[in-house]
Amino acid sequence: MLGGGTYTFTITLERALVELIQHPKIMKIAQYELDRVGGKNRHVLELKLPNLHYLHANVKENLCLHLPLPQ
Repeated sequence: MLGGGTYTFTITLERALVELIQHPKIMKIAQYELDRVGGKNRHVLELKLPNLHYLHANVKENLCLHLPLPQ
């Protein structure tokens, strides 16, 4: 049961990364937002996640483009 959920998550994450690699402008904007909110070379704290509007929109768009269904 646990393995099925892991595989679906892995495929969804892989598809999201492929989309970002194919669109370097979008990746640059998302990286800028992460640097602005979290700071360069630092981790983004959980309490700052609501400030990542562009990244949140990217996640939603990726889930619309590639439904996380088991294959």
